[in-house]
Amino acid sequence: MGGDYFEPALRAIAWEGRYLVVGFPAGIPKIAQNLVLLKGCDIRGVFWGAAVITILFLAFHNLAVLPLALSGTALGIGLIHAFNVGFLPLTGTASIIVLAYVIRRLPFGMRNASSTLYNIPNSIEEASISLGVSPARSFLKVVLPLMVPALVAAAVLTWTTTVAELSASIIVYSGGRETMPIQIFKLIEGGLMALASAYGLVLVAVIVLPILVATRVFRIDLFSSRT
Repeated sequence: MGGDYFEPALRAIAWEGRYLVVGFPAGIPKIAQNLVLLKGCDIRGVFWGAAVITILFLAFHNLAVLPLALSGTALGIGLIHAFNVGFLPLTGTASIIVLAYVIRRLPFGMRNASSTLYNIPNSIEEASISLGVSPARSFLKVVLPLMVPALVAAAVLTWTTTVAELSASIIVYSGGRETMPIQIFKLIEGGLMALASAYGLVLVAVIVLPILVATRVFRIDLFSSRT
């Protein structure tokens, strides 16, 4: 409600009431601040929900990419201190290694996929919704297929960086749960260079295999510069 009806409606509101502004089809009114103070009310617009969602999304995004600013050693030490005692002791288990991988490599996949999502025009999804398709179904049938190459590229990137991760996993691992990079590091420390080279060759094969499958079998262009 706006225009000439805004002030009478505000004067009629109860003490500590709430005035919800749905739009300004009659123009943007001027608000007397003393009237709001005398009524002890608050005035909210429908864009408040959008603002909250935006703030929460930015907070989650900044929190998710925070591991990019931390070294793997610092992250591993932090995880050991956080999950050494308490209601969820994960130190000495394989779960803490998985948790370190997820936290450390999540930004790579998330930023790769989100950059493609930002480049998809909103008009495509809006056209589907205007034809009577629900927003959820429009996302699954229209937007998601356009994101498949980016999702596959994000998965491959996450995989290749995860299997070769050393700095965090060497801090949080326990005996009998060595990953391949940790095993290679131990072999080099022990002077067994030939065996370490063999392990390194296997590691390279494990990294390259998903890339070959995605590009040769499924014909997905992982290295395209097109948006």
